[in-house]
Amino acid sequence: NATGNAPDMPSVGGGLYCDRYCSPTLQQLVFEDNRAMSGGGALGLLIMGGPVDLHLRDLVFRNNHAQSIGAALVLTAQRDTGEEAITGEITLERVAFTNNSIQDPLTPGQSAAGAAILQFAGAETLLDVRLTNTSWHANSAVIGAALVLATGNGAVAHTQIEYATFNGNTGNGIGTVFFASDSPDATFQLDNVVLWDDPNVNGELIMYNDLSGSGTAPPIIGIDGGLVRGGCPAVATCMAVQDADPLLGAWLDHGGFVPGQLPAAGSPAIDAAGSCLLVQDQRGVARAQGPGCDYGALEVKQAQLTVVVSTPGGEVSAAAVPVPNGPAINECRQTSG
Repeated sequence: NATGNAPDMPSVGGGLYCDRYCSPTLQQLVFEDNRAMSGGGALGLLIMGGPVDLHLRDLVFRNNHAQSIGAALVLTAQRDTGEEAITGEITLERVAFTNNSIQDPLTPGQSAAGAAILQFAGAETLLDVRLTNTSWHANSAVIGAALVLATGNGAVAHTQIEYATFNGNTGNGIGTVFFASDSPDATFQLDNVVLWDDPNVNGELIMYNDLSGSGTAPPIIGIDGGLVRGGCPAVATCMAVQDADPLLGAWLDHGGFVPGQLPAAGSPAIDAAGSCLLVQDQRGVARAQGPGCDYGALEVKQAQLTVVVSTPGGEVSAAAVPVPNGPAINECRQTSG
């Protein structure tokens, strides 16, 4: 871990930096208490050419800081002269970002963009970007308190965020999640998410900047299923989005490698997704535990009661109504007799 005053800090990637042909698989790592002068307080990844197959899985970014962009993570893809086109896939799976902040340690209070920033540039950059089962908690910045996704100079990235939980991220400017693009072919899609931060000054949790200057948004900024504070953001097209408190619990270790927040009993996030896009949650717990999948990164484990009654002549009875010891039984089957 790289820590210390600004003159002692790396410019990019305070904990780990990878340059030019950077397409690693990183798994089961904790990046904590790192600092960088410019960006990527914990991790800086720079891709300058060639096919991409980059995977980050089971990672925790905690208490990292940078002065400009990407308090925890900066991932940049831009083709250098003479290099191959940048095409392929980038995935972040079961990753948590908590207590990361953009600030100048020499001038407290200054802040800029994102706990994590993914930025893609150049007409020969075409990427599929997928974030699944991710948690974003108590991060702070002005632009995109949690996440910034930017495609510029003709780059095209199709970004999908599935089963994410955003909570407790703070900023005083532009959104919790911030998208920017100059490409009409770029797409941003969020599915089955919990986005429950305090509203920023502008009142929107998701914001968009049209880098082309045409004044039109890209064809798709979509949310399909989720609990979003304030309802559907003005820049998005929404389906099955509710402005309903997810009743999130404390940020804890709930099993698995990555911590997160579970919905409490009675949360509208539980069983809210009709079909399951993923078979496991952030911890590796099977989805679904009930009639449907839960919104957000963590699936609530539901108690199952199996009663075996001998036949013939068996029966089940109770002298009084029992006191529930958990969520209601959601399925009861008679297999014989």
